Amino acid sequence: MNTQHDLNITPPLPGGNGINVLVAAAMVSRETAELLLVDPLAAARRGYDGEPIALSPGEASLLVSAHGASTLPELCRRIVALGRRQHR
Repeated sequence: MNTQHDLNITPPLPGGNGINVLVAAAMVSRETAELLLVDPLAAARRGYDGEPIALSPGEASLLVSAHGASTLPELCRRIVALGRRQHR
């Protein structure tokens, strides 16, 4: 049985995987999730478990543009939508 899947739902975000790490941290830390919704760049600076999360300039810009969501799923939808627009 082949269990390998090739899922490419969206093009990669510009310049790195910092947003992916930040969203993953928010999934396991309520404090990170709450800060991400209020101040996404502060959430990256605070990071997870004392380690800051590096964002490329493109990722930081994307996070600032997606800011204003009231839930983590909504923030993720905004990030994906904005990322798709940037790749057109």
